Amino acid sequence: LRSNKLTQCQLTNPARTLVFLDLSRNQLTELPSDTFLNLPMLEQLILDSNHIVTIPQSIGNLKNLKSLSCANNILSLIPIELARLEQLTMLDLHSNNLKMLPPEIWLMPKLAVLNLSSNLLEQFPHPSMLENLRRQQGGSSSIRAVAAAAAAAAAAAQRTGNKVPLPSRLAQTMQMSMPSSRQSSPLMRASSEVGADISELRPEAASPAATDRIRNRSADGGRMSALTPPVPLKRYSISDPPPLSLALRELRMGDNNLDDEIFTLMAYLPELRVLNLSYNELYDLQPSAMVHMRKIIELYLSGTQISTIPEEEPNAVFWRNLRLLNINGNKLQTLP
Repeated sequence: LRSNKLTQCQLTNPARTLVFLDLSRNQLTELPSDTFLNLPMLEQLILDSNHIVTIPQSIGNLKNLKSLSCANNILSLIPIELARLEQLTMLDLHSNNLKMLPPEIWLMPKLAVLNLSSNLLEQFPHPSMLENLRRQQGGSSSIRAVAAAAAAAAAAAQRTGNKVPLPSRLAQTMQMSMPSSRQSSPLMRASSEVGADISELRPEAASPAATDRIRNRSADGGRMSALTPPVPLKRYSISDPPPLSLALRELRMGDNNLDDEIFTLMAYLPELRVLNLSYNELYDLQPSAMVHMRKIIELYLSGTQISTIPEEEPNAVFWRNLRLLNINGNKLQTLP
């Protein structure tokens, strides 16, 4: 169904044997709330290059889904029900309007490839936010409680124009800034580094970046389906990491608004092989972060404010596994 002019997609009859669905390059703006209730065997879903504002909560019913691509749309939030896709290995959301991510993304046990390039993200949620939000709700351990806390914080920030204080600096990552507009994206100059590399997983889904994307907020991106049971939350640590920590191999977040705090998450992502942080507000790559990047094979840091690359410490093995280092357009004066 790709490359048509569909404005609606009504899957009224159960398609219990369907494993592949491609709705890319149409004119869809939304999907009915019950779209994914009768597709129990679906393994690959492609929604690229539409005008989709929100992904319905029923996405959580696709228990066999392995690959989901919703690139080149106008998503500003993603539903927390994505955390229930226990078979999902590839998630591509590049070239949207995402401003924040739900902390439940850390609960995805098989997600190996995550592409969030060319969005409006300022932070990646810290695993401890699950515990922080659970405490805020009086010890409730349901995803509904977490969603309510996140939605309340975001709504308050939007109403007042100020960030809502939370108990700790880590919890503050749930607060999102509300920029009235975004500067012109450097996506064109970064096209060799962001977004295009997972086309080899599904080359038929490759599409040009949207050049005129409207900044809209998802209408139901954070609400919880009443039919799905809660997922218990717990306190995670580096020694007892969340499921995503041991699954994620590729993280692509080029062309966002990230700062140096993204490097603090490297301790929770020891299995990363590919990391793309090009065209972000990065200034300092600390040796303490590099210690946890020992398995990195490809590292993209072009178009940042980084001026030095630290020397490798004698007991570190970071540079020994690295095969590709892209550091174009920085402020480097010397190399290690």
